[in-house]
Amino acid sequence: MDLTSTVRSDALPAVGSMLVPGALAAAPYVALAWGPPHNLKLFIDANQGISTAAAALLVVSVGLVVESFGSYAEYFAVDRCHRDQKAMLAEWKRYLQIAWETEPIGQHYLRKVLTIFKFELNLCVAAVLTLPGSIALAYYAVLPSHAMWAILVGTLVLVGVLFKVAVDSSILLANLRHELVAQAIRVKLLASEPDAA
Repeated sequence: MDLTSTVRSDALPAVGSMLVPGALAAAPYVALAWGPPHNLKLFIDANQGISTAAAALLVVSVGLVVESFGSYAEYFAVDRCHRDQKAMLAEWKRYLQIAWETEPIGQHYLRKVLTIFKFELNLCVAAVLTLPGSIALAYYAVLPSHAMWAILVGTLVLVGVLFKVAVDSSILLANLRHELVAQAIRVKLLASEPDAA
């Protein structure tokens, strides 16, 4: 049995969009516990098997938290950047009603763009979550204060850039959904007028 055939090709990037932000968000807090007084490094050296399992569980757990915060950021911040948020959400609702008999190429492209969008948004949220950890690293003298300032400025720039590209990806997704809804109407998978709900 080929294990790679059991996993959809778009599943691995989706998992990555949770694991990488989870690792980033956890990193400063792990660094805080690395040396004295917590001595996480000594525990890891003495217990490599359980440490690996615990690290994987930590990254996945933090990634899920980041994903959850990302959903809130999408609704309360990113969606507000659309010209007409109400129309965009109404079209999203119509898009969810489509049951393709033969999936168009545009649908596959939308899934790819969605994975990229989730990665951008989750990385943005993870970068924000590193800020208190970076300050704590300087406070407890794990990092010199000038390094903390460099990290904070770099992180804030990264957050701004990631938020901008996430908004751009969200607008692209809305445009793709618009085109797919129009196509569904043309092939009569959707009524030309939305249901009054």
